[in-house]
Amino acid sequence: MVATRMPVWWSKGASMPLPEDDLKRLLIKKYDVNKDGRLSKEELSAFFGNLGSICPNFRAYRAMHHARS
Repeated sequence: MVATRMPVWWSKGASMPLPEDDLKRLLIKKYDVNKDGRLSKEELSAFFGNLGSICPNFRAYRAMHHARS
């Protein structure tokens, strides 16, 4: 049996990148547990944990610190 390779432009997993506003809207929709329109430190920690971060709490802390400054 000969393996056939799909052309690069026909990749099943390829998709267009999302604009920044759409990405923010999707993140808030999925991780905003209390539906207040903002992501808390705990909600950010869950997001970073799902991304595979080793220290999601630290990432959330740094994100909140960066957002405040």
